[in-house]
Amino acid sequence: MRIRWNTTNAEIERGTVLEPALTRWNAELARGLTGKKKAAAARKAAQLHLMPGDFENLRRIVNVMSILQEATLDLSKKGVPTICKVLPLYKIVQQHLEDSLANISLAEDTCNLRAAIQAGLDKLNKHTEKALVSDFPLIGAVLHPAIRLAYFKDPLRGNDEDLASRAETLLEHLYDVYKEELTDSTPATPSTKPMASTMSPSKGIFRRAVAGTGLGKLLPAKTQTELQVYFSGIFPMAEGDDDILAWWKVIFRYCAVY
Repeated sequence: MRIRWNTTNAEIERGTVLEPALTRWNAELARGLTGKKKAAAARKAAQLHLMPGDFENLRRIVNVMSILQEATLDLSKKGVPTICKVLPLYKIVQQHLEDSLANISLAEDTCNLRAAIQAGLDKLNKHTEKALVSDFPLIGAVLHPAIRLAYFKDPLRGNDEDLASRAETLLEHLYDVYKEELTDSTPATPSTKPMASTMSPSKGIFRRAVAGTGLGKLLPAKTQTELQVYFSGIFPMAEGDDDILAWWKVIFRYCAVY
């Protein structure tokens, strides 16, 4: 039977929680025994004994793997668009792994965890490069109302400076194409304002990944295009709302083409 990494991670995490119980159980393996049984129990206890430093290493492993567990769960949600989350999640995983690597000194690294983290970073960088070969993850990201262009323009996030301009160029092209196709159809103006989302707040990894994303520059009404209205951050997505499809169904009618 194939054992997946998240199963092993869950076992390690549970082991750190049970450290006192496991330590006591190991210490009492030979209690009350005599002769060959006691000797066998003592050998078993020696094989299974974990020092405090061993448990500390296990906790470091759990801490490193926690971000991968969160990202996996967030990308596995049913009925929720995930292509828009790929780049921000890759970035927050990268930052977590880099921080973990910096926080483990050579003297503390008794189980070669630094090499494992570096291998994970190398693999993540390859996946990020592959994701950026296609335009779809980038388009999906900027069309998420919690990301837009502001996320990629934020210098503190360490994104490639060309990503924001590339995304803007892509959306401008798509905007022109769809605008031309829809020239003859005029959407009805809604009589009510957008309603606040009724979804329960989401405090997951994706919201942490895009937290603090600022708004764009709002231009005078007569000079705004539909894209500029969107990039300005108008009608921000409710904090914790994870249903971008519901947001677009309500908001798209309010970004009129000037």
